[in-house]
Amino acid sequence: MTAITHDCPAAIRHWLAELAPPTLLLIADADTELTAQLTPAADCVVTRLPIEQVADSQHAAVLLLDGLERLPADDARHLLARLRDHQCHDGLIRSPRTLWDDSAWLGLGFTLPASDATHRLARWSLAEYKTVPDWLNAKFWANPERWQP
Repeated sequence: MTAITHDCPAAIRHWLAELAPPTLLLIADADTELTAQLTPAADCVVTRLPIEQVADSQHAAVLLLDGLERLPADDARHLLARLRDHQCHDGLIRSPRTLWDDSAWLGLGFTLPASDATHRLARWSLAEYKTVPDWLNAKFWANPERWQP
């Protein structure tokens, strides 16, 4: 996510527009003003479920808007790990600011791109999770200049 904003709805709309996923798992309880404002790409297939009905299924991205605070902490962490590791390459989670502190989100491998007075956004992207360091290439392995065939 290139734009830094302190407005969660704007950051969500920007993420959807930038990513343009072919399939989206939308985890939300009911139609809210925020879900009405969301406009995924026209060819995006959106599967909408409440958090209690999330099953193992593959999607290009997940957007979790509410319900995380109702789960016990361990169940919430397991759900997030399953979504991150097995079900989706990209994800954006909106959670109440009081749910966990920043270090808990960072410890789960999320970045925190935006927040407002009541909510925080946590994001992961498999493509951006870990960059390859400069030293990890053949140029720096075992002194190649000393190698004699």
